[in-house]
Amino acid sequence: MRTPLTDRLTWVLLAVCALLALALVNSLREPGPALEAREYAHKPVALEGVVKIEPPPPLSAYQEITARPLFVEGRRPPVTEAQAVAGASLPFLLEGIVITSGEKAILVRKNSGDKLQQLREGEGLSGWTLEEITANEASFSSGSREQRLVLKTAPAAKP
Repeated sequence: MRTPLTDRLTWVLLAVCALLALALVNSLREPGPALEAREYAHKPVALEGVVKIEPPPPLSAYQEITARPLFVEGRRPPVTEAQAVAGASLPFLLEGIVITSGEKAILVRKNSGDKLQQLREGEGLSGWTLEEITANEASFSSGSREQRLVLKTAPAAKP
């Protein structure tokens, strides 16, 4: 049903649409502030209140962090294969550590063989007695000498 109110509303909406169309056409014909800004883009601007960022300290300032890594259990850096071989004077290598709720054991491989052997705390091999097992190392003793073997860790895979 047509009423005088709907006729007026139709004309008002038509006028608003016409004004918006004119504004759109006008903005497309005249260069706006975005086009004018290109003219000044190559000129240096004096910045006030900008905070100067100092260069980071040298890596030597982080020696404590590298010596005791935060996200490594026991806060000891991982032992590289070269360090493990250089520090090993035992006739066997530490290949694995097994810790369960009721048992601690390690897997060792003699330097001259391929066979793995399991040892528990208090057991001996080649004159060395296994004294203690922790999450990443095993401590041995032979008379008055003590030796600690650290489990080698593989480098982390890159994502």
